[in-house]
Amino acid sequence: MQTTKKPFDKDGWLFELKLDGIRCLIYVDGTTLINKQGEDISRIYPEIQLSNSVTSDVVLDGEIVVMTNGVPDFYALRSRSLLRDDFKINIASQTTPASFVAFDILSLGGKSLCDLPLHERKKILSANVEENDLSISRYVETHGTALFQKAVSNNLEGIIAKRMDSKYRCGKRSHDWLKIINPNFPLTRKLNKK
Repeated sequence: MQTTKKPFDKDGWLFELKLDGIRCLIYVDGTTLINKQGEDISRIYPEIQLSNSVTSDVVLDGEIVVMTNGVPDFYALRSRSLLRDDFKINIASQTTPASFVAFDILSLGGKSLCDLPLHERKKILSANVEENDLSISRYVETHGTALFQKAVSNNLEGIIAKRMDSKYRCGKRSHDWLKIINPNFPLTRKLNKK
């Protein structure tokens, strides 16, 4: 994913909030969480179980987040990600539970969807995944500037702009997905923790 400095409005693009979380793939065959480094991190987040949300084997792309006062809390999530002791993990899963927010579906019933355009994958995601134990990322079409201003006014990290016709490119950076970061965000993140 590339970075761009200014939000924009453009037909053929959709825009989502950028969550301050840990990006990972989730394989629903049990529930296996794989982070960007290819590590299985399922044991650290036992509360993320998606058996009530899907009826077929799927691979989802999204982020693990911990919410505090209705906004993503990266510091709480980072503390969770460092735990290795099972007893502490079980306590943390109850006191600071993590959740999974899906923004893409890569496979359904063993069939790859990566070559489909993003807007079709979004429809398949909504049709095949229920929001019981996870959330599906909401988006707006065309109007990225207004969403970015909402993110800034709510002290959120920023937004992601995605071409609606883009294919899913595993492990490759492209100009089809662009992150636009709130320039005040690192400062507001620190201030909100005090």
